[in-house]
Amino acid sequence: MSSASNIQFRLSGHTELIRRMRHVVPCAVWLCLVLSAPLVWVVPSTAQDTLDVDALIYSIAEGDEESLLEFVGQRVELALLGQRRRYTRAQAKYVLDDFFRRFPPESFSVDHSLSQQDEWWLTGRYVVRFNAEQMRVYLRFRGQFPVYRLLAIQIIRP
Repeated sequence: MSSASNIQFRLSGHTELIRRMRHVVPCAVWLCLVLSAPLVWVVPSTAQDTLDVDALIYSIAEGDEESLLEFVGQRVELALLGQRRRYTRAQAKYVLDDFFRRFPPESFSVDHSLSQQDEWWLTGRYVVRFNAEQMRVYLRFRGQFPVYRLLAIQIIRP
């Protein structure tokens, strides 16, 4: 009899704990939601807002100006073989399309990466398909990890 009452006591103890936790759990969930609310605003809402370096490299290596411009905000500075100018996204599409037609890529590789505060730079090597000419590429970004925007593209002959 004492073992049966002991079991009853243990079950009633857990029942009381479960009854008390029933009120604590919604409060804990609510507290977690309130505390994580600022994080919701920091995390980008779409995949396009985050910098996918592989996709960026692929877009240059394939000469795909449209996918390259997905990393750009409203304006971008282009310095292509000495001609430097700021363009809107729509204008930059035509300028980059012309560049990739005149100098189709054989390959593109990243050599160096450097970040400082809210800016990030990539340097790379662009190889032209027809004559294997190598060009230096400098990309400048601004933002905070993982959200960066491409601000400038510079391509020069060494």
